[in-house]
Amino acid sequence: MSLSTRSRRERQLHRLLTLARQGDLEALRVLADNVGADLWRVAALLTDESDASELVAATMQVALEPRTGMPPLGEVRLHLLRQLYGLATGWPRTGDGLLSVLSLPHRAFHALTQVGGLTHVQVAAVCHVDVSTVRAGCAAARSILANRHRPAGHRSDEAHVPERSLDS
Repeated sequence: MSLSTRSRRERQLHRLLTLARQGDLEALRVLADNVGADLWRVAALLTDESDASELVAATMQVALEPRTGMPPLGEVRLHLLRQLYGLATGWPRTGDGLLSVLSLPHRAFHALTQVGGLTHVQVAAVCHVDVSTVRAGCAAARSILANRHRPAGHRSDEAHVPERSLDS
């Protein structure tokens, strides 16, 4: 997606959120149509598929409340993901999916970069952490997931420490 298309889309999302907060139900429906699938995919990875729709609905409800403040122009998607992550931190973990082996921050870092398409800098803003924490968390998540899918008895090169002989 080109920069001008992305900025045009963000301006549209900002206008829709503004109208939805003023009670325009059609604007709310269009906003949900535009961002709902992205939010659901990330929510399904943070909780599980059975709770994702409820988490997205709660996210939209919080985003419509005046106390959350309006995001700056161009940051509606980040604002919604920030609300979703904030709600997910208190959400009960019921999932046993692929990412259930990861802690919530690791799941969030992985989901937001791989599914949400965010940069490390954007993920840091969503999760309120340093960029170095996101980079390390993404690397740890990749390593955990890669090692989980290795055959039994196989050790990754990263985890393998060569044995020293007694002669050396």
